Amino acid sequence: VYSLALRVLGNPNDAEEVTQDVFERVWRHAPSFDSERGRFGTWLLSMTHHVAIDNVRKRQRRPQTVHGETAEYAVATMPDTRMD
Repeated sequence: VYSLALRVLGNPNDAEEVTQDVFERVWRHAPSFDSERGRFGTWLLSMTHHVAIDNVRKRQRRPQTVHGETAEYAVATMPDTRMD
């Protein structure tokens, strides 16, 4: 689970969070697992993939920061080099 999350996210801290989230979901949704529909490992890694991709999408929606400021603020407060 951790290895797949790390491969998708590229960040060990985010991968740890996803791993914890996945195992919590497995605990809560264990009764929904149906061995006739597939193997447990496939179900677990599929859940990991979905949670990791959701994390990537969430990160993309968040405003990017530059030295603790949002990118929009950093651009708005940059000096205009065309003016004296």
